[in-house]
Amino acid sequence: MSQLKPSPILPRGAASERPLLIIMIVMSFLASLILIVSLMGIRQSLSWQNDLKSTATLQILAENFDMQHQQALRATEILKTTPGIKSVERLTAAENRQLLSPWIGELTLPDDITIPTLIRIETDYDVLDIPGLNANLASSGIEGTLDNHQQWSRNLSTTWRRLRIALLSLLGLVVGATIGISSFATQSVLRSRQNIINVLGQVGATDSFISRLFFKRFLSLGFKAAVTGMVLAVLFVALFMVWQNLGTDENGLKIKLEFFDILWLIGLAVIMGAISAITAHYSARSSIRSQRPTQ
Repeated sequence: MSQLKPSPILPRGAASERPLLIIMIVMSFLASLILIVSLMGIRQSLSWQNDLKSTATLQILAENFDMQHQQALRATEILKTTPGIKSVERLTAAENRQLLSPWIGELTLPDDITIPTLIRIETDYDVLDIPGLNANLASSGIEGTLDNHQQWSRNLSTTWRRLRIALLSLLGLVVGATIGISSFATQSVLRSRQNIINVLGQVGATDSFISRLFFKRFLSLGFKAAVTGMVLAVLFVALFMVWQNLGTDENGLKIKLEFFDILWLIGLAVIMGAISAITAHYSARSSIRSQRPTQ
């Protein structure tokens, strides 16, 4: 004769918990998505700023091509002997044309239009004397403009700092909404299981014991929803990465997930699960005290 297996006091898979599970999955998905975008944005912004801080561009535009060519040769020699400059690379006509293609497409420029000669410079700004370099170029008769990209770097830093604040505020809003949802859902589940609470009270169960039951149940439910939402967010981003990267050439923006992104997401899943459990615990304790029938 087979022995009956004891069933849990709070059975899993109850219909009253399904709406909470679905909503928690959605909230976890949104929170994970915001976190992934924030991490990718921080990493890309820092990469761009580092590139801008370590490079400069010298643009030479003279009256005709021959004069421009001679000035470019003199400028290259000066740059190579200037302290603080690590490398000098003169862009070819094809590379210059490629830089213009996003604006003019495949149009053929007239021969009398002179395209500026660009020289890409890798620098050490802690050593480079920019005013001295400009003076040296001017005294050598070079009609050039040195762009050290510092304005671009400042604009990028300001823009991303504001965007990061907005994203983190949105993440905080999602977490706050999760707390509210957990509290509301706990009240709903408690009402649907008032008979269990009454029976436990009649057999002498304390408020702490009953609230711990709900804490454990919602901890399991919260982690399940958080992990599901996290996995869905990773799959969504992975599909977007494939779509973005396949349609982007070598000059475009290619995005990728890093190992530490996954660690951050796991941490977020732990937080979301804990929020659900802790909120349920205190909501259950408060509700049990008000709903327990008087003896």
